[in-house]
Amino acid sequence: MQYLVTDRDYDCDIYICDIERFKPRRIEPEKAGSWKHYSWRRFSKIARQKRTILSLTKFKDDIIRACQFALDMKWENYNNTQICRREAKYKQKAEQLNWYKSSSNEKWYEDK
Repeated sequence: MQYLVTDRDYDCDIYICDIERFKPRRIEPEKAGSWKHYSWRRFSKIARQKRTILSLTKFKDDIIRACQFALDMKWENYNNTQICRREAKYKQKAEQLNWYKSSSNEKWYEDK
């Protein structure tokens, strides 16, 4: 979870998090309904229409920008991990090929 901004009008902190890895708990479930998942387009639309809580409407651009950046970083890290795994796999295969090649050149002698 990452702090984003404080709405001083409502004394409210806004955070972003990777919901796939971390599901935050609802602090005051009796004061608010359950969470709903919206697409970026839908969130932007209902925020423009002022159908979200005022803090989300007020900071919608910051929220979208921060979440998009976080998603871009996640995707970049995923791609880098895949590249590293692929390189390690190729290196391992090359080492195995070198072992096979070198093992055929070796001479074996029996103890007499």
